[in-house]
Amino acid sequence: MKKTTLGISTNLYAFIAIFVTLWGGLIPALLVTGYALIKEEDLWLKKTVAKGLVVLLFSLATALIGLLPNAIDIVNDIFNLWSGYFDIRIISAFVRLLNTILNVAEKVIMLLMALFALKGKWFNLGFVDKFIVKHFE
Repeated sequence: MKKTTLGISTNLYAFIAIFVTLWGGLIPALLVTGYALIKEEDLWLKKTVAKGLVVLLFSLATALIGLLPNAIDIVNDIFNLWSGYFDIRIISAFVRLLNTILNVAEKVIMLLMALFALKGKWFNLGFVDKFIVKHFE
């Protein structure tokens, strides 16, 4: 089994890195991913931790989607200045549902990636894989 410069297996490092990426926040994710990309030689490890970071960055889409109800609130506040009313509650409900679905999907994908990493296997993720392979080869 291949070892990292830290002395642990590449599988365990990838597993830990994905869990840190999932629950540790952006700074710890950047640190564990950056360390692997800079210090480690194993290409599988580099691709795996980079893939975890890419999945995390895609989750920023939920933050952007979450801005939609805020934009509606701003328009509603402007209408309220002139005793008007503008509110589309269905959009807010749809955005909450979409955010919930994306959050659950992100966690499931990251957990599967972590379990595959612990076994030393590659978890296929279509367009994310194409992006990773394109930038590593």
